[in-house]
Amino acid sequence: MSRDPQELVRIFAGPLVDVEMRHEALTEAGIISKVVGGNLTASLGTALTDSVELWIHLGDAVRADAIIHGGATPREGRQFPHPTDSAKPAPPHTHKEPHVNPDPRS
Repeated sequence: MSRDPQELVRIFAGPLVDVEMRHEALTEAGIISKVVGGNLTASLGTALTDSVELWIHLGDAVRADAIIHGGATPREGRQFPHPTDSAKPAPPHTHKEPHVNPDPRS
């Protein structure tokens, strides 16, 4: 007996920010997903860990798993190395005039 590809399955659970980031990545890839439990964070905050879940259709599970767990989402995992071919630039030279008191009586 095979499973229905339209059956809903939970693909990820975690804090609201993490779930929303993965939801956005799936949407950009053309996969329909649903965030469940986001309203719980408004009243309970972080009292319930992993209370926000991301659900998808079973037929999209392989692709969604590759996006969520196998590769970096568009906003995370980017590496920007520091330049190694040039030294840190010197601060600009600032010439300061000696202090001149405008009132000679003081």
